[in-house]
Amino acid sequence: MNTKSFIAGCIGFIFGGPLGAVIGFILGKIIFSNDKDKNDNEFNEDSNMGENNFKYCILVLLGEVMKADGKLMSCELDRVKATIRRYYKYEDEQKAALKQFQTILDNKHNIEAICSSINKRLNYIAKSELIMELLAVAYADDHLDSTEEAIIQKIIKNLNITSQEYKSIYMLFMKKYKQGYYNGERSQQSSYYNNNESKYNNSNSGSNSNSYNRSSNSNSNSGYNNGYSNSNSNSNNYRRSSGISVNEAYEILGVAGNASDAEIKKAYRVLAMKYHPDNAAALGEEAVRQSTESMKKINEAWDVVKVARGMK
Repeated sequence: MNTKSFIAGCIGFIFGGPLGAVIGFILGKIIFSNDKDKNDNEFNEDSNMGENNFKYCILVLLGEVMKADGKLMSCELDRVKATIRRYYKYEDEQKAALKQFQTILDNKHNIEAICSSINKRLNYIAKSELIMELLAVAYADDHLDSTEEAIIQKIIKNLNITSQEYKSIYMLFMKKYKQGYYNGERSQQSSYYNNNESKYNNSNSGSNSNSYNRSSNSNSNSGYNNGYSNSNSNSNNYRRSSGISVNEAYEILGVAGNASDAEIKKAYRVLAMKYHPDNAAALGEEAVRQSTESMKKINEAWDVVKVARGMK
C-alpha cells in the first residue's frame, strides 16, 4: 500500500466519513503512485546489475543535469542523443530511448532514491561511467555551469563517491572528452589510437611515433625534472605521446605527488581492478568500450609516473 494514499484516505475519513476515506484513498493513489513508484524504481528487480538498469540510470540522471539550470539547450539534447546512439544499437531502440528520455524530462525524480537503487544494483565502474556521461552533457556547451556542478556533486555524494575518487573520474573524463569519446562517433572506433588524434595531441609531430608504444618506454628511467630524475628529454617526448602530464597522472591514479612508490603501486592496482572491462560486461558493449578506454588512460598515467620516478 502506498503510504501517501493511506494518509489521504485518513484525511478523507476525518472530513467525510467512510465515503470520504474511500475517495481520499483513490485520489491519493492516483496522485502519488506514479511519482516515486514509477519513476524512481524502474529497475529490473530480478538482477543486481544489468544493461537495462544502467541505461535507465543514465537517462534519468542526464535529465536531472539538463534541468539543473532551468533551461534545456539544444547542444545538451544533441549530446544526450549521441549518448543514446552509443548505448542503443538499433534505430528503433534509439527512438524508444529518446521517447523515454522526453518522458523522464517531464517528470520529477527523487535523486536520493535513484542513487540508492544504483548503489544496491550497480558496481563502481558503472557509477564512474555514469558520472562521466553526466559531465559530458554538462560540458556540451564547453562550460560547466555552477548549477550543473551542484547537481553532479549531489549525485556524487549520494553515490558514495569520495572527493578523491571524483577527482580521478573527472581527470579520466577530461582526457577522453578532449579526444571525442562522447560525441557519438569516436567511441565506435575499434582502435583507441589513430591518425585523427592530431586534433588533440598536435605536439606529437616532434615524437618518434603518433601512438604510445608501451614496450619501448616501459624500461626507461628518465623522467620529468621533478626531483626524481636529472633528465627530462625522454619523459617530455613521452608526455607528448600520451597526452598526460605528471600532475595529471597523479590525479588519475588518485594519489598525491609526494606519495611513496608503494602507495602509488597500490592505488594503480586498485584502479586496475575497478576498471577492468570484465566488470562492465553486464552493462553492454558501449560500457565495455568506455571502461577499456578508461583503463588505457589509467595505464598511461601509471607509465608516466613510473618514468617520472624511475620506477621499474
